[in-house]
Amino acid sequence: MNGKHILQYFNANMILRARSGEPYTTTQNVIGNAIQGGLNGTRLNWHFGIDLRFDKSFGFNGFGKKKMNAEGELSLEKSKYLFTAFAYFSNIFNIKDVLGVYPYTSRADDDGYATSPTGQQYFNGTNSPQTLQMLYSMYVNNPGFYNGPRRATIGVTFAF
Repeated sequence: MNGKHILQYFNANMILRARSGEPYTTTQNVIGNAIQGGLNGTRLNWHFGIDLRFDKSFGFNGFGKKKMNAEGELSLEKSKYLFTAFAYFSNIFNIKDVLGVYPYTSRADDDGYATSPTGQQYFNGTNSPQTLQMLYSMYVNNPGFYNGPRRATIGVTFAF
């Protein structure tokens, strides 16, 4: 367009990630004192993710000073300063990977205590068992057991 190369010094990158799930040990009871199966005998599901990054670089030599290459275009290699604007999108499909689970239930959001006989006896012995169970279920739904949500990061880097 009018001698301008708008896609010059533009980069687009896609990062595909895949890895097998981590091993963990299952237990026979909520307390976790009896191992079921072998030590680290169970594995989590595979983890997948796709990230995108776009960036565009601009050269700058100060006011009134333009260094051109042989074709008469502004050259990044001869520029005194380099600005790079970027946008980085992680987990673009917002995949909710489970990174950790409780050993009794093999779930990330329930450790099994609330439905166990010991847990039921404890909750029913309180003034408000439903409220306590709701609070307990929020407590055990550990956000550290999941990967991060979709995230966008924009910024500028400056090199001199």
